Amino acid sequence: MQLIKRGRAIPDPWDRIDDPASVPAGGNVIVSLARWREAAATLVRDAARIGIVVDAEVDIDTLAPMLDGLDLIVLEFPSFVDGRHYSNAVRLRSFYGFAGEIRAAGDVQRDQLNYLLRCGFDAFEVADDVDIAEFLRGADEFSGVYQYALDGRTPAYRLRGGFM
Repeated sequence: MQLIKRGRAIPDPWDRIDDPASVPAGGNVIVSLARWREAAATLVRDAARIGIVVDAEVDIDTLAPMLDGLDLIVLEFPSFVDGRHYSNAVRLRSFYGFAGEIRAAGDVQRDQLNYLLRCGFDAFEVADDVDIAEFLRGADEFSGVYQYALDGRTPAYRLRGGFM
């Protein structure tokens, strides 16, 4: 997998740790939500930074009490057409004030990039065969927007002075 953040491919500073593999002391680790729920205190003690992987079926509101101990949330898209994580990213940013990294993983496509950025995602895992320059062109495909979102762009209805 390639990691894209801040408009470029970067080496991933995080290690995904499969259950029940040991956690390297002082590392930046990504674990399953189940493991985080079972061993949060141990993970906080052993790891430098902690991230979790969240499936689309998870009710994002159940994460609210755990967000303070997390630096990264990986929202795993099961397929290109499953949009639940768009709402989840917005909830994490706007309702819960999560300031850490929100990463899109799984079936992430170029056509989604503009929308993912508008919803609060700031990092993207893409397949090794993806052309990064072509993928990043998806961020600027639309010159105007119709809805308010977290990216601060002014919606078209506000540009023309309100509803008609």
